[in-house]
Amino acid sequence: MLIQIKEFLSLSAVYYAFQGNEKLANNQLLSSIIIAFFNFTFCSIPKFWYANIISLLNMLCGIIAIYKQIFEFSTKPQFRVLFYVLAGQFFDVFDGRAADRFGSTKYGEMFDDAADFTSFGVATGVLIYQSFHHTFYFSHSVSLISAMFYISCVAFRLVRFVINKHKSGKTGGVRFFEGLPSPATSAFVITLTVGIQSFKMQNLSVFEHYKKIIQVIYLGLIICILTLTVSKIKYAHFGRVFASKDFVSHKAMGMCGFALISAVSQCIVTKNPDGIVGFGIVGIVWYIFSPILTQKLYLRAETADMESSETDDKDE
Repeated sequence: MLIQIKEFLSLSAVYYAFQGNEKLANNQLLSSIIIAFFNFTFCSIPKFWYANIISLLNMLCGIIAIYKQIFEFSTKPQFRVLFYVLAGQFFDVFDGRAADRFGSTKYGEMFDDAADFTSFGVATGVLIYQSFHHTFYFSHSVSLISAMFYISCVAFRLVRFVINKHKSGKTGGVRFFEGLPSPATSAFVITLTVGIQSFKMQNLSVFEHYKKIIQVIYLGLIICILTLTVSKIKYAHFGRVFASKDFVSHKAMGMCGFALISAVSQCIVTKNPDGIVGFGIVGIVWYIFSPILTQKLYLRAETADMESSETDDKDE
């Protein structure tokens, strides 16, 4: 998969170079070099460390996003934060699958949870603070409380997942989550926030005129998404269910991945978030309503788990 992505990025770099878009060509080429480095690194270390390294890359993306917001703050739309958190989500998709295939270390799950909290909790919470304080001009206290409330909901969701998994006695990855996963929550909030920031920059007079209405919509959507996050609605794991052969072909997944990488690269170079915002909104809205599509798969998985438990009891 890494080799295919690297080849795609290399060909894209050549294409954009011929088109005269030097910045985008350099960006695609740099991405190809980075992926080639990762591919070489993964071939040089024990396989049971693959999942941990991917989790640490996710955490690194979150740390960079936090740093960019605190030490390189700008009132302009936070395109780089969007990029780094989406990159963290890309790594998050594959760390669980790497653990399933190659195994992991004793503290592998701890690495994964810490990475998720950093990228999808703290980094996104900092963006919420910046948005409340500098986009909507809320006070420091209100902005800080809003950010802490978001981070607390994500932390609650992660802790509940760990506790429930230990209570059930399950080992390895799960196919279904209780509540909207934190990566999806973060993706929705960041896409919405960057979209509003971009709208404000391009249409300042309209934004100021309808600021109160936009505030209410923004707050309402965040409250709704956090309600889904702490709810008990069953959401399918993206990598183990949606990316499986039972649900969609790997070619279709590859095409979606290439489209996402191209949209993010275009967003960074042109400073126009329309493509990535649209991609994100469609994907997140689809995932929010995905339990309707995966209900039968969840019931089938529950039945299989019950039959497996009964078989184990009989063997004992």
